[in-house]
Amino acid sequence: MKWIMHSTGIQIGRSIILVFIFLLFAAILCEKGPEPTTNNYTAWVHNSTTSTLSFNYIGSSEYSRKEKYLIPAYDSIKVGTVNYNDVDNLLDPIEQFSFNDFLYVKIYRNDSLKVTWEGPAADLPDSVHSFFNYNSWEIKLTPDVPGQTGTINFYIEETDLE
Repeated sequence: MKWIMHSTGIQIGRSIILVFIFLLFAAILCEKGPEPTTNNYTAWVHNSTTSTLSFNYIGSSEYSRKEKYLIPAYDSIKVGTVNYNDVDNLLDPIEQFSFNDFLYVKIYRNDSLKVTWEGPAADLPDSVHSFFNYNSWEIKLTPDVPGQTGTINFYIEETDLE
């Protein structure tokens, strides 16, 4: 009789431990829930011409009032980042880019003004190539770069300099 009660007590103890482990595991999984998706995009301006260009802009913030960058032929400059968290609605990173930091952009070749793009940013037809046209930008995903979701890219083309 002692043997049967002892064996039953061990089985009940094991069952209680297994139920406790299962409940603990289930609680950990349920508590975690969905994590927000971090979207990190780097904004680039690419010079796809055969000339060195001067990228000049007037910004709206006191930190970027007037900036000038030389972009060698077929080279690029970083002009900003887009970072946001969103679980349900992945927003278009181009529209999230802070165009408000740019009042206008002027492109020079050999000290000669070639093009001026003025804000504000807008959703213009694809046929209008402008720094401030959402449709003139391109999104590229970069899953192999740690901490970066992708890039948004604007290309200065030869036709912009005519």
